[in-house]
Amino acid sequence: MALRRLVFGAVVLILSWTAAAASAPGPARRPGKGMVAAFLPIGASLERVAAVAENFRTELALEIAVLPPMEPESYATDQRRKKLVGERLIQQIHTAHRQLLSHGKVVLIGITERDMLTSAQANANRSTRTNQTSSFALSVRSTASSIAVVSMFRMDPRNLGAGINDDVLQSRLRKMVAKHVGLMLYGLPASKDPHSLLFSDISGVEQLDFIDERFAGSGLLPAQ
Repeated sequence: MALRRLVFGAVVLILSWTAAAASAPGPARRPGKGMVAAFLPIGASLERVAAVAENFRTELALEIAVLPPMEPESYATDQRRKKLVGERLIQQIHTAHRQLLSHGKVVLIGITERDMLTSAQANANRSTRTNQTSSFALSVRSTASSIAVVSMFRMDPRNLGAGINDDVLQSRLRKMVAKHVGLMLYGLPASKDPHSLLFSDISGVEQLDFIDERFAGSGLLPAQ
């Protein structure tokens, strides 16, 4: 019942958000003067994405919404490697949710279970005519449109030659999402501290596993 309420109430929640609500008196619950974090499943489990969203709602008292799932268009995929291209996927998201994003109060984070790479990686691999399976991106962010996309594929122990470990997968996913929440929703700077959730150089699960998942100390603090 709670999951259904999150999904079907998402669009109503965001579209009804107004400047008056953002400036209303009360506890400082929302960073960035009324910003809302919207989570978008892209070929990913709705339940998993909703669980991540709920974590940020309860731990940081954020206004969150879970949008209806979306499937990637063919142009968002590098057909030779069968991987999503982050920037193309962001373009698709922006087109699909243009009205939502036009309010300037929404940070949208897409979450996918598919493998992903950047457009620069795709172009480099194409020019060398090699199939570089090692090329991948855990996430891609567009500061211009307040959209980020996070790929769980390389975070899943099953895809790294290990067994099923959902706790590890969820922890890695929360950390990567937390980085973009901090950068886009709170407007915090990236960090050079490899323990920080805002660490700037997260290139693989080794860095993710080294990061301290606690919000305290990273600038992502619960509302007082």
